[in-house]
Amino acid sequence: MKNLFVSTLVVFLVIFSSCSSDDDTSDPVVVSDPIIGTWKITKSTINGIDQSLNACALNSTWAFLEDGTLVMTIFESNGVCVADRVNTRWKKLSDSMYTTNAITDGIMEDDVFLNYSVSFMDTKAVFTGNNFDIMSVDEYVKQ
Repeated sequence: MKNLFVSTLVVFLVIFSSCSSDDDTSDPVVVSDPIIGTWKITKSTINGIDQSLNACALNSTWAFLEDGTLVMTIFESNGVCVADRVNTRWKKLSDSMYTTNAITDGIMEDDVFLNYSVSFMDTKAVFTGNNFDIMSVDEYVKQ
């Protein structure tokens, strides 16, 4: 009987001594990338020349999703304002550098990438790219 008691006591001590009261049970803090969300264009400059964005083009958005998808909704007007939606991929390269897969005729290019330096100011972002000898500076506001 004494052996049963000692054995039970040992098992009890082993089980409860392995549990620590200072175990960290809090959820880890997840910091979302500031680019996540939908961005609406407000201004565009190509090679230093201001691009006149009409009311239709000003509806264009880039939606950066957490899974790395970039949904580009581009509005163009040829008499009628029409939206063209294209999905591509995005990736963060460093604190302010991002890359996207290029789009050609509405199709994502798997081996052609566009790099952008992005500066964030509250709900505004400026995307600066120098791709294929074209310097673009686009300003967006977060929706």
